[in-house]
Amino acid sequence: AHPLLKGITVQNNGIDIQAESGSAVKSLFNGTVASVTKIPGYDYMVMVRHGMYFTVYSKLVSTSVRKGDEVTTGQVLGNLGSEEPELHLEIWQDKTKLNPESWIKK
Repeated sequence: AHPLLKGITVQNNGIDIQAESGSAVKSLFNGTVASVTKIPGYDYMVMVRHGMYFTVYSKLVSTSVRKGDEVTTGQVLGNLGSEEPELHLEIWQDKTKLNPESWIKK
């Protein structure tokens, strides 16, 4: 359900993680950057390919990788902003969305 508008539902293909202002966003696994895109309302989105899996990191105000870069587990992909610092995270197996909560460190 939309947090402010009654009767409205929003599709969310992942999870939203509250963080501290300026937090670094790190790759969950080794992989190759498939895309770095600016999305209205979500700032930058970085998509990383891990074989037949993809991780998608959105709401980054800056990025430190480019399409084609090889990344390692824990490598910084970019940073969150100071206003509403929240990471939107999605994990996909080909075209099937997965629940990221079981894939991230507690």
